[in-house]
Amino acid sequence: MPEERGFLQELEAALARVRGVAAARVVAGDSGEIQEVHVLATPERPAKQVVRDVESVLATLFRLHVDHRKISVAQVNPESDPGRGAGNAELSLFAVSVSSRDLRCTVNVQLRLGDYLYEGVASGPDSPRQRLRLAAAAAVQAVEEYTGGGVPLAVEDVQEVALGPRTVVVVSVARPSVDGGDCLVGTAVVQHDPVEAVARAVLDAVHRQPAGRSESARPD
Repeated sequence: MPEERGFLQELEAALARVRGVAAARVVAGDSGEIQEVHVLATPERPAKQVVRDVESVLATLFRLHVDHRKISVAQVNPESDPGRGAGNAELSLFAVSVSSRDLRCTVNVQLRLGDYLYEGVASGPDSPRQRLRLAAAAAVQAVEEYTGGGVPLAVEDVQEVALGPRTVVVVSVARPSVDGGDCLVGTAVVQHDPVEAVARAVLDAVHRQPAGRSESARPD
């Protein structure tokens, strides 16, 4: 409903004014109840403090009491590349290619682990924003090829966020399960190509939670 989305955007705008928060995404269920709050923050403040501030803003300004377990914080240092986590021995990005013909675009993403390559391809109408979603879909498909389809994934959203002098790509990936599933959030600084950054952000999301449930920052 447009009214509901307008209210969610009001919440997101209020959360974006919290010190250290660069962007926020609020997800509501069919009944309008807030199910998830995703926050992109700088590392200047502890994630637990950001969670407390988000809770306080929602409760004080909107009289909404949201369980801290529904609030996830991804911290990004704009001076580094969060899409390349230190110590990750998992999949790495090997190649990204984009082709366009007759107003349609195809994005090919190849991931590498050792001597093996895993490929994902996604096609659709050609537009700047659609290219980002196609890159995310192709990267997710490559991850699913790696897992043999044992871990179903779906792209929820892709956003570009200005963070200081840099642009950061934020990708949310749904991982369905019998108990409701998880939402994995990954980020990557746009260095040259936003399409490549999206593929790195998908890898970042997967590497953050390679197995098990995603975790929210929890206050003590």
